[in-house]
Amino acid sequence: MESSLIAGALIAITSGVIVQIINSYLNIKKEKRKFVFEKIEDIINSISTINEGLQQDAATTFGVGPPNGSLKLLFELIKIKCIVKVYHPKLGKNIDSFNESMNQYFAAKRELINSQRQGANQIQINKKCEVIKEKFEFCTKEIDSFIDALTKYARL
Repeated sequence: MESSLIAGALIAITSGVIVQIINSYLNIKKEKRKFVFEKIEDIINSISTINEGLQQDAATTFGVGPPNGSLKLLFELIKIKCIVKVYHPKLGKNIDSFNESMNQYFAAKRELINSQRQGANQIQINKKCEVIKEKFEFCTKEIDSFIDALTKYARL
């Protein structure tokens, strides 16, 4: 009788421990999923900030907006790239493509500024402005492409 009582107690303790372990595992998995979704929200906030900053930066470049540095835009780009690389590596290819488009935009902008400083004629400056417009349009397409990839990824 005593041995069956001990065996019953051991079974009860073992099942209780197993239930606790499974519960802990499920809670950890749930918290991790919640954390990952919070990072998706950070990506969405960053991409909207980048989009807005790109619009303002382009307006500033063409003299129709107030002067606004590109540092905030670059900071957001670095932030979103880090979040994607750490928490959502499946989006790495998409963020690299977007990052490359931004680099091309900034390179074209630097060329325009350098040309203006070197006293280039108006025809050369207009050509540089056209290149910036093309790079700007390419960036906005890459933003849209990244948003599409993010939407598909978040649905999985």
